[in-house]
Amino acid sequence: MGGCGATDALCLQHCERILESSELYWELCASGYRSIMCILPLYHAAAVALTQMEEYRHEAYDLFERACSLMEEHAEEYPIVLYLLRALEVIAKDMGLHLSSAALRTFRKSSLAVCGMTDVPVAIVIPVSVGMIKLIPTGGPGAGLMGIKVEDLVSK
Repeated sequence: MGGCGATDALCLQHCERILESSELYWELCASGYRSIMCILPLYHAAAVALTQMEEYRHEAYDLFERACSLMEEHAEEYPIVLYLLRALEVIAKDMGLHLSSAALRTFRKSSLAVCGMTDVPVAIVIPVSVGMIKLIPTGGPGAGLMGIKVEDLVSK
């Protein structure tokens, strides 16, 4: 992962390992034995890669796409994924990132599905980096000590 600082490279390597393990898990584990908790590492990898994309690191874009694509593949089994994908899409847009056409297709599918759902899980808060939280007005809706409320991102 050339061009990255030591910390950035370590974060991206960790995301790569998360995705490799997750891809193997989803391939080998039967759906009746899976857990929603296995979605969280995918979100983590996508969120970390998202924070690295501001500096246009090709590796971060690839990791972000892989994580989002894998999440979207399991949205039918775990509908909460649709809200997480929508939240990631809004954060990426608010950060002014230019996403690939593959990522945009993934987000388009999840956005359409979210529009068709009536129950929004309002208690979900996603952790964010300092770079992401500054996008939300201080004291405004969605801002919190722990992160951003998914309901406020989905409603954008």
